[in-house]
Amino acid sequence: MKETEKHAFRRCANEADRLGLVRCSSGNLSKQEGNGRMRISGTGVWLGRLRESDTAVVNLSDGSLVEGCTPSGEYRLHREVYCCRPDVSVILHFQSESATVLACLPEVADYNVTIEVPVYLGRIGYVPFLPPGSAELAEAVAGAMKSADVVQMKNHGQVVAGSSFDDVLQKAVFFEFACSVILKSNMKASPLKAEILEMLYEYKKKTRLMG
Repeated sequence: MKETEKHAFRRCANEADRLGLVRCSSGNLSKQEGNGRMRISGTGVWLGRLRESDTAVVNLSDGSLVEGCTPSGEYRLHREVYCCRPDVSVILHFQSESATVLACLPEVADYNVTIEVPVYLGRIGYVPFLPPGSAELAEAVAGAMKSADVVQMKNHGQVVAGSSFDDVLQKAVFFEFACSVILKSNMKASPLKAEILEMLYEYKKKTRLMG
């Protein structure tokens, strides 16, 4: 990874902390390096204080360590998502406050209360509680991410995948914003109607074609 890319990795990790997406050592960040490897933050590392020495390079084929410190305990999750989503370049596991509150409720919320959800996020995936760091959790999240870029993990937190560091940060912030609207409305916020969602999905397709 070039020096500018390492700097971008640190910046994204630090920004995730500044934006309130992670706390202390919660959360982890990874970047697919394009040579069958990924760089991932180390276990127990505070993303807000991440240094170059706080990352590990792992083989996607078998999860073996190439260099660096001990990788995050959720390295299996990142690896499984990259293996089933070759279009994904960056993954962030975060635990923002409002989104995590909703992840702890018995019912799955309808997150389509703001236009950012259908336009920038699309469908929100969901997986039941599974042991952190387990192969079962990694497989479940990867399965959900075949059709979603954001996944809620029951009583755990969130995972977001994207094409760049800024892409995952924006998706995470927009998701937290939608969740905060739901909570601040005492769970009474009205989801967008089906016909409006279809219109926004078409808008998303058109703007992508134009851009």
